[in-house]
Amino acid sequence: MTDRLDALSCREDKAPSSSLQGIKILVVDALPPWYHGGVQKVIGETAKRLVVEHGASVEIRSGDVTSTASLIWNGVPVKTYQTRRWQGYTSLTMLQEIKRDSKRFDVVHAHGSGPIVPLMAALARGTTPLVFSAHFHPQASSPGRAPAKSGYGHLCNAYIFKQATKTFASQTKLLQRNTSRQVFSS
Repeated sequence: MTDRLDALSCREDKAPSSSLQGIKILVVDALPPWYHGGVQKVIGETAKRLVVEHGASVEIRSGDVTSTASLIWNGVPVKTYQTRRWQGYTSLTMLQEIKRDSKRFDVVHAHGSGPIVPLMAALARGTTPLVFSAHFHPQASSPGRAPAKSGYGHLCNAYIFKQATKTFASQTKLLQRNTSRQVFSS
């Protein structure tokens, strides 16, 4: 499994690994890949390429402020759960289904600019390895929200980093609390 997780860290300057053939990845994010955000577009494009170019099996689970739905988007199964922004784009149903379904996957890959969605994935994944991608978001990561996030955010992030087999981040600042794990940053 470690070789397969190492293949996920492949950068553009390295040839893609064929070891992703048949790997089953459950991707968890706050919003679906068709949402207007850049993180969601990256997740959607990456999922599509993993399926089409590498033969991986990828499913995406996310919150959605409009509805609950199950559909195929660009060849990738996506299930959304109706939620609200103040709920951190998560729901109890989403948590329960990730807990039930994570056993079918080789890895759970959680994305987040805040700790709620990755924490939910870390708690629900059972024994399935966790990959965590920390994203900087100008609103969710703003200094104005820092006082509200500081207490629970640090505790949640400490737990997420402890549980993660691999961690990716767009800024090293997001990784300052994670000194014991192999970390990839750009």
